[in-house]
Amino acid sequence: MEMFRRSDWSKTSVLFSKTRNTAAHDILQAAKSSDMLLLQQVLPNEGIEIFANQLDRDRLAPLHYAARGGNVELIEGLIARGAVYASKKPCCVPGQWSGMILQGGFDSMGKGKAQKNITFAAKLHVYLDAKMGKYRVDESITTSKSNITVISDYKAGLQYLVIGKKCTTSKLMGKFPNLCIPKTANFLGSGVLGLKLNYDLFSFSSTDRKTAGIVAVTDKGCLPVFESITLPVAGKTPQQVAVSQIFSNIKPGIKDDSIFKKPSNCPSQPEKVIQGLDPLTYLHERLCIKQTVKKEFFLLLLSCKAVDKNQRNDSLDD
Repeated sequence: MEMFRRSDWSKTSVLFSKTRNTAAHDILQAAKSSDMLLLQQVLPNEGIEIFANQLDRDRLAPLHYAARGGNVELIEGLIARGAVYASKKPCCVPGQWSGMILQGGFDSMGKGKAQKNITFAAKLHVYLDAKMGKYRVDESITTSKSNITVISDYKAGLQYLVIGKKCTTSKLMGKFPNLCIPKTANFLGSGVLGLKLNYDLFSFSSTDRKTAGIVAVTDKGCLPVFESITLPVAGKTPQQVAVSQIFSNIKPGIKDDSIFKKPSNCPSQPEKVIQGLDPLTYLHERLCIKQTVKKEFFLLLLSCKAVDKNQRNDSLDD
C-alpha cells in the first residue's frame, strides 16, 4: 500500500520552490501545509531515520503540525522515520571527566585566487574539572608534528601555554566554560552507534548564523560523543574553519589533580591577558591559525585571543 495517496498531493507543492532549503526544513514546511507530494519526495523508506524533528520559531516539530491537522497518514509516516512528538531538551556535560578527542578539519583563508585551504588533524587528551575551575588539553597535531599543552586555572586566573620547550603564562579572565548544550539547540533525533551506544543529536547556531554545528551526546549522562562545527575567525583576512571531533575513552572524575599544576618552565607572572572562552567552542577558539615562517605548517594556538595587558579594555566580557 502506498504511504501517501495521490489524491492528497498538492498541485502547488513547495517542492518546486526556487528557494529550496534542507530536507529537514522541507519536511517541516510540508507538515504545516500537509503537502504530501513534497513529503513523498523528501521522506525515505520506512525504517530509515531522518532528521524529522526540526523545530520552527514556535518550537514545534513536524509531528506537532501533523497531530494538529489530524492527518493520520502523515503521523504514521513521520513516526516510521524517527520523528518524535516530545523533543528531548539540551543537556549539560558532566563537570569532571577526562578523555581523548580525535579531531580533523580544514581552514579556508582569503577569497578568489588568493584563497588557501589547509587541512589539519590532531589528537587531544582532555582533563576537565568544573568544581576546581580547571582544565588541561595536551594536543598532538599530526599534520604539523607539533605538541601543545594548555592548562587553565580559572580560580587562580592563570593560563599556561606550552609549545615545545617554551611556556607563556597569561592572566585568564572570565568564568569557567559552561558545559551545556545551548538552550536554543534543536533536537534532531536519536540513534545507536555500534551495538549499544545510544545517542541524542542536537543542532545549534549563533544568532547571526555564521557559527553552526551539531553535537551528539549519550542519551544517559550527556557524555560527549561527536561534534562538528563551522565558524568564522576574526581577522583582516576572511577565514572560515570547519572542525569535526570524536570523543573516546571518557572516564568520570579526575584521579590526580596534580595534572593541573603549573609546569616548571612556566613564568610565575603573566605576560598577557586572555579572555575566558565560550562553552561549546573553547576547544575550537584556538583555531585562530597562525603561520610560522620558518616552519611551513600552521599552529593551532589557544592563545589567539591573547592581548597585551596594556591594551586591555572594557570590551572583555565577564
